[in-house]
Amino acid sequence: MLNDIDKNLTIILVLKDRVNFTYRWMEYANLIKLPFKVVILDGGSDPAVERELLSGEKYNNVNYQYCRYPYDETYQDFYSKLASAFKHVTTDYVALADNDDFFITKGLRESVDFLMKNPDYASCGGQTGGIFFKNKRNFEFGISSSAPKDINDKSAIERVKKNFASYDVTYYDVHRSEQLKESFNKLKNLNPSDLFIHEIIVSSLAVASGKTKKNNYLYLVRQNNSPGSVATSTQSNN
Repeated sequence: MLNDIDKNLTIILVLKDRVNFTYRWMEYANLIKLPFKVVILDGGSDPAVERELLSGEKYNNVNYQYCRYPYDETYQDFYSKLASAFKHVTTDYVALADNDDFFITKGLRESVDFLMKNPDYASCGGQTGGIFFKNKRNFEFGISSSAPKDINDKSAIERVKKNFASYDVTYYDVHRSEQLKESFNKLKNLNPSDLFIHEIIVSSLAVASGKTKKNNYLYLVRQNNSPGSVATSTQSNN
């Protein structure tokens, strides 16, 4: 059963610079022997990443495919990159990752297993832990005290309304590949000028297509306030 799950999930790692974070992500994946295929979409400017990842020397425990893209000059470039990712996805399920994320293998497996057993659900995830650095040597780890929320109303419009009324990030949860592919094609055509809006669009399309599940297990750990974070810079300018 585990083998079936591991072969049926692809992680899409989306890159734009922050080179040291990319190396750290790959070192972590290599250390834990991440069992899922990884498709890397690199829209950054540093050719060193391409050289290192294509050399195939350091990350022998990771089954990954490196895909080089033109530099992400505009949001349209970014959305086009996301939409094209599914040319490289052959699995039924997919999860998005940034290079300051650390996935928990057990949480991913349980999320895929849930979707395999519940065809009326569009996505499944768990709790997100946060790493908060105080300085270079010390950090704190925390998990939200709020209980995970499911959106399981019968009608699509009710699920979308509930998602807006009490928004909980689904963007990095496990999705059905065909559903997310369709969402990114729509996103490319819409071409929103704000990254927070793009995330909400993807989430709204997910809940419109099916129910969403949030389980009470650790699924993802993220470094908060990462240097070079697009989300942080966008928030400060809006």
